[in-house]
Amino acid sequence: MQVVTANAFKTGEVVYAAPKGWVDDLQLAQVFTDEAAVATVINAAQPHQVVGAYAIEVEAQGGQLAPRQYREVIRATGPTNYRHGKAEEGVRGHVSL
Repeated sequence: MQVVTANAFKTGEVVYAAPKGWVDDLQLAQVFTDEAAVATVINAAQPHQVVGAYAIEVEAQGGQLAPRQYREVIRATGPTNYRHGKAEEGVRGHVSL
């Protein structure tokens, strides 16, 4: 099983192809079993909407879609860095360039 993923052009957010457009929730993604259908969706991706569209392998785990590769797990669940220190306290710093 595969879904098509990309990044939203304006925000960079991870998105997935769904029957009526692009969504940010993997559980709402359209699942494909046909390579030709995957290629059609990737080729039809509008550059003003998304960038870098590609297919990923998914599997059903407990009634939920789950990516098969760890990289895609990270993309689906968000960054691996946790807010701590200045970021947690809301302190903004300045970095000279």
